[in-house]
Amino acid sequence: MKQSIKVQFDYDFSLIAIVAPLKDYRLSSFINKALNLQLVRVDDVINQYDKLHDDATFSRYIADDEENEMSFDLISNKNENGPLIKEQKEVDYFLIVQGGKSAEQCKYIIERINNIQYVQLAFELDVNELKSKQNLILE
Repeated sequence: MKQSIKVQFDYDFSLIAIVAPLKDYRLSSFINKALNLQLVRVDDVINQYDKLHDDATFSRYIADDEENEMSFDLISNKNENGPLIKEQKEVDYFLIVQGGKSAEQCKYIIERINNIQYVQLAFELDVNELKSKQNLILE
């Protein structure tokens, strides 16, 4: 008799959704200026949970803010095969913020991103309410 093991992931981060008709490198540059970060491009995220689109990749930029003990992960939500988070298909990018858990910090980050000229909207999402939240677990 086979037993299936269900893995529980820890979604202990803030998730900021960004609607912006910009190329990923342009948005990362604007966010770098707005938040005084150094987001750098790293290997793409491969969607390992969608068996129909095994080759679906999404651009990814990361940065550490050692002074405030925070890390940032900017991930595109768009791909020719569809979005990374299907229930948020209108969102262009997600910014995962780990550490520095005060509500004021998250509010400040959202405010700074919303002040970027080409950003139409940035807002916080409750990651636990997303059906495809497992796609945000990055290795």
